[in-house]
Amino acid sequence: MPQTKETVVQDAECDLAPIEDLTQPLALHSKRTERRRKKFENRARSKTSLSGLAPTGLLDLPYELLTGIFELLRPSDLFAVSQVNRTLRRFLLSEEAAIIRRVINLRYPILERCLLRPVLTKDIDPTIRPLLRSPDRPDLKLSHHHLDKGVPIPTIPRGTIPPWNHKLLERNRRLVLNALSSPLWYARILEVHLDSTTRSIRRHSENKADRRLHFHPTEDEMKAGTDAFLQREGPPTFDYPYSRELYYMLEAFLPGRSWIAAQQRWIYVSQTQEWHEMDLDLLVKMDATRRQLYQGHASQGPCPNVDQGHAFDGVEGNTQQMMGAPGQVG
Repeated sequence: MPQTKETVVQDAECDLAPIEDLTQPLALHSKRTERRRKKFENRARSKTSLSGLAPTGLLDLPYELLTGIFELLRPSDLFAVSQVNRTLRRFLLSEEAAIIRRVINLRYPILERCLLRPVLTKDIDPTIRPLLRSPDRPDLKLSHHHLDKGVPIPTIPRGTIPPWNHKLLERNRRLVLNALSSPLWYARILEVHLDSTTRSIRRHSENKADRRLHFHPTEDEMKAGTDAFLQREGPPTFDYPYSRELYYMLEAFLPGRSWIAAQQRWIYVSQTQEWHEMDLDLLVKMDATRRQLYQGHASQGPCPNVDQGHAFDGVEGNTQQMMGAPGQVG
């Protein structure tokens, strides 16, 4: 029987011996593959080492990450962190200047331009020192609960120094002295000043009968703990609250700046010694005017209840700046 072509081909294939695969992998010696191999080996080695040395505490984090966390905290939180243990305290003290610089840039860039650090009274003219001290000055921070409830602020009888106010003045004096040498204490003062300002703004904004211009920050802005909302247009912030009655309408005390309507922005006084000297000169003129009003009274030095300066013995900030509104500190 004749065979077809396909049958002949199949028979021929069956007669062939099986083919042995002698193919071998080629050795790769290129520089690119060698670099890639070393990269993978190093990565695997680093993962193995990290798995055995996982961070067990806050200080085990990388330096950049650790300082980045601290820079997001409020000054009051940093004080709390510094009391956790000695190691954290030493770290914060060693990195205090750099951390606080970023904290202020993030949270209080406006307040920093308005509230310069104070100077010691021993460094100013002795004839002006009495104008900067008044032991009967009340503190606005202690009066917030009265203002929030619509209760009159307590008065200090003329010629008396209540024990509570004496303790408060001594406490504020220590705070300011600390701020002269510690950036963290200075930032803490800015934090308290912002908190006091925020409470005043909230109180006046809720008063429907108050038709004055307000800052109107949102609730989120006030909770954020930054002074960004103070950059917007608002009421004048340089009026110096030198007496108890002025606290009732005080909304924000940020001296050294003025709103320019034509430019729709705030302009700031240059942060130089000239500003300080200008404030002292203004204080002397105000005292001269006061003496003319009270020339019928035989008095020496400033009138007890009409003080124009600070209540910190040994410390003096610019008359219209650092600690200018009593209570913006305590």
